[in-house]
Amino acid sequence: MYDFVISEMQAIRMDLPADLNVKSRASRAAALAMECRAALYAGSIAKYGGLTPSVSTQGGEVGIPAAKAQDYYTKSLAAAQLIISGSAGTYGLYKRNADLSENFAALFYDKVSNPESIFIEDFKLKSGKVHAFTQEPAALRGGRGRRRRINPSLNLVQAFEKLDNTFAPLPVTDGSGNPIYYTNQTDIFAGRDARLAGTVMLPGTSFKRRTVDIWAGYVLADGSVVTGDDRGSQKVLPGQTQPVQVVGFDGPIHGKEHTAQSGFYLRKYQDPTVGSGSRGTGSEVPFIRYRYAEVLLNAAEAAFELGQPDVAAGYMNQVRERAV
Repeated sequence: MYDFVISEMQAIRMDLPADLNVKSRASRAAALAMECRAALYAGSIAKYGGLTPSVSTQGGEVGIPAAKAQDYYTKSLAAAQLIISGSAGTYGLYKRNADLSENFAALFYDKVSNPESIFIEDFKLKSGKVHAFTQEPAALRGGRGRRRRINPSLNLVQAFEKLDNTFAPLPVTDGSGNPIYYTNQTDIFAGRDARLAGTVMLPGTSFKRRTVDIWAGYVLADGSVVTGDDRGSQKVLPGQTQPVQVVGFDGPIHGKEHTAQSGFYLRKYQDPTVGSGSRGTGSEVPFIRYRYAEVLLNAAEAAFELGQPDVAAGYMNQVRERAV
């Protein structure tokens, strides 16, 4: 099957337009991207499949002989390099916003001559072809639709490395174990890969012209927490006489559907257009099937497997540098 996909793409690619603006129909770059991905997968199965006998059979019905790995990696790298060289169109990494987090988020919804998207499933409001993905994770209180059901985990957030190339949990205490007090909610995420805020909707950030209001309550001196059981609940704190808000309008509220159970919402692939998450409206944000960054990373992996670590690092660092 991998050989079939690769041979078909090789047979048709020169008959397809080498045009950056052809996104939702077959193009030369789309064929090359599919060939690149298929050959890389086949090479990985060939090289590493033998280490897992459960995914191969004696008769060869399942699995790929290890001897074929180099040929597949060579085909994958060659296909990627045809795109990288510009022979299939002038593709490149999306770099249109000085705010690197917003830049990363925007590359998934910007459809106006986006140089990074190669092949997409497109949607259009006026055509009636829309999708409801924005309804699921959106953090906007008071909106309509099936909101807030996709909550990224803390593990995912902390997996984004720091700008000094190290990994560390979010700092909540100092070296002596004392709580760290931050002026702004977003300060705790400072110094991390910009792709974090482009992937995860963080407390204190903005989306659709509103601040994402996520906080769980007040921690008292004895360690107990004053919180509420509904969005924006109010209570009277010890030593006060007037009720104040004790939990965010966007959660988290334990066990309550449509609130940020993990303290985070999804940002990636979310439509920033006001009203896009409403029932009956939907979203026209495209689903990207192939993009230039993947081509670079596929090329890096193939080059590394072919014993070209410097070439691999060059491709990989292009993607990394876009986020710092």
